[in-house]
Amino acid sequence: MQLTAHAHEEAIGTSSEPTPAQIDAILVKRIRSGDQDAFAQLVQRHKQRIFAILSRYERDCHRVEDLAQDTFLKAWRRLDQYRASAPFQHWISRIAVNVALDHIRHVTRRIKETGFDDLGEAPL
Repeated sequence: MQLTAHAHEEAIGTSSEPTPAQIDAILVKRIRSGDQDAFAQLVQRHKQRIFAILSRYERDCHRVEDLAQDTFLKAWRRLDQYRASAPFQHWISRIAVNVALDHIRHVTRRIKETGFDDLGEAPL
């Protein structure tokens, strides 16, 4: 991701490259200031990791995409709860795990409510 010179200086106050955590902190600050493009950049930075986390809980790639959207939507809605004292990556990863666990609970509950007798016979 390319940062403007001003954002680069804001990240570290020196001429060296900002760390990923510093870039995330800048993007969160920009989002809180109303910059919606900054959220798209944050999604791009973390989507691969979020997909990897969710893929451990769900194999269907379409469901993983839905769960990833849920994860980023929850992050957007709860951004005011994020504390910069911890890396953003850890915070959004925890949201992804919680989304995945909620999904598993929902699927498990639906299976229990439906029961095997209601599933019918499927050809082998």
